[in-house]
Amino acid sequence: MKKWVILLVVLLVLAGAFLAVYPHIEVQTEDQFIACRYSDDISEFEDDISLDECYTYYADRDISITSFNIKKFLCFYVFIMHYEEGNLIESQYILEESYIQDFLDNAVIEENLDNVDLAELIKNREAIVSNARYVPEDHDQSSAIYYQLHDQSEVMFIFELDGLLVIQVGYPDEGPKYIAFQ
Repeated sequence: MKKWVILLVVLLVLAGAFLAVYPHIEVQTEDQFIACRYSDDISEFEDDISLDECYTYYADRDISITSFNIKKFLCFYVFIMHYEEGNLIESQYILEESYIQDFLDNAVIEENLDNVDLAELIKNREAIVSNARYVPEDHDQSSAIYYQLHDQSEVMFIFELDGLLVIQVGYPDEGPKYIAFQ
């Protein structure tokens, strides 16, 4: 009888230890962060959320979470998150000046209906590189260039806004990047 009592006590202690430790279990691999919790509340991992809600920044680990997958068993939740190092929100909209030079040197233009000469447009202008989102009043007034760069299809919109020449790479609803010239 004493053996059963001792076994029951040991099992209860182990179960209690597991329940106490479970919400603190976190594993970080090369591209995934796995966390165990008792609820499906993801706000713990959302110190900052990007405007387009593509990323959340988790400051405790200095990672930007790009996707969540939540698995549940009884009252146990496992969060499987894909991430990238650092805070992507700080540079979410930045298009570097080097990208424009790469475009001028290496892009294969597929369609340029307005025959825009980008090199001529930015000649003698100063680049403004910032994490700013420029939204034109009417995207129909933009010139669009469809091109291939390093085996990737892209679209570039060129428009004027508040006296600036703005270049947008990517569609407005797909995480575009911007650079302006004054």
